[in-house]
Amino acid sequence: MSAYLPAPVFQLLGGVKQRAVPVFARAGGVESLATHLAALLRLLEVDCVLDVGANRGQYARLLRRIGYRGRIVSFEPVPESFEELRRRAAGDPRWTTVPIALGAADTVLPLHVTSVTEFSSLRDPSDYARRTFPGTVVTRTVQVPVRCLDGLWAEHVRAVDRVHLKLDTQGYDQQVLEGARDVLDRVVSVQTELAVKSVYDGVPHYTEAIPRLEARGFELTGVFPVLRDPQLRIVELDCVMRRSPAPEGAA
Repeated sequence: MSAYLPAPVFQLLGGVKQRAVPVFARAGGVESLATHLAALLRLLEVDCVLDVGANRGQYARLLRRIGYRGRIVSFEPVPESFEELRRRAAGDPRWTTVPIALGAADTVLPLHVTSVTEFSSLRDPSDYARRTFPGTVVTRTVQVPVRCLDGLWAEHVRAVDRVHLKLDTQGYDQQVLEGARDVLDRVVSVQTELAVKSVYDGVPHYTEAIPRLEARGFELTGVFPVLRDPQLRIVELDCVMRRSPAPEGAA
């Protein structure tokens, strides 16, 4: 079965996140995240997407709308979000859901569930976030299992798969990458949410995070604003990168 529809639809039908400032599909030369992903996944012949921090399945549904028909494995630790995710995936035989968080070590950690569940995180909201975004108010804390991607890889990825790794873990993306040291070279493209202003305590700035991925052999293909504050300052970016192609003529 092909991982793609014969003629993918290059348009954004609804936001990936409700809190995102809309970025519209090609209008006046502006490229959307959706059009970029449609082109990139097809170019790299991706047939397995690891959707880390899936929330209620918005990203996986976006992938289906832009024509991707390959396998999706969605990881989501927030219990009520996972139940909605599981329900949405139930009719899609190529979409698997897993009720855990990913991180740098196999452990159990407190997850801070916020009034807007998209902000729920293993990290504490920053003072800036609490002042600026009411949805970051923590309503309760639950203990959740955390696993390294290194240890889960063989369970969810086949040897022949071409993998796109999407990270949206609300300030925990770098820990997920630390837990993927042994398998990251198998990944052909990465999408990670990076901080321009800190919504969570202890999160590296995007100018620190991008060079770390470049050092692992990835090159930047697209940067897309995810969240702005009331002063229109960019707070978070979706950064999309691909593994550097082999030089022409290389074996």
